[in-house]
Amino acid sequence: MGDIYACIIFSQELPFTQHSGWCHSVGGLPLVVLYDSVRDIVDVFERTQQAEVLTFHLVSASPDFVVQDEESQSQWNIKGEAIAGPAQGQRLQLYPHASRVLWMIWSNFFPDTQLDAHPIGVG
Repeated sequence: MGDIYACIIFSQELPFTQHSGWCHSVGGLPLVVLYDSVRDIVDVFERTQQAEVLTFHLVSASPDFVVQDEESQSQWNIKGEAIAGPAQGQRLQLYPHASRVLWMIWSNFFPDTQLDAHPIGVG
């Protein structure tokens, strides 16, 4: 099976909050894209833990970037580390990604990239 490339378009017109995240799938692989606008960090992780697909939502009361999975109620930071709850100490698998790449450059190397301008919101 060949590689599958996807592009999630981040635009200033989208209603971003201080912290954002999206649950998404690429080629059937469940992913979560996390964005901390305070620190300007974007990371992508596989959103499976012990063969269970996790669904995340933002913890709005936290001043730091924290998401919580609905399945175990564990809390995770921007690095994909469980910082509280039953999964504390576990890590999500980092997914290879590139951020801040101009589309015209990316599309020359990966012309079959799947575009997604409407990611599924977390929270």
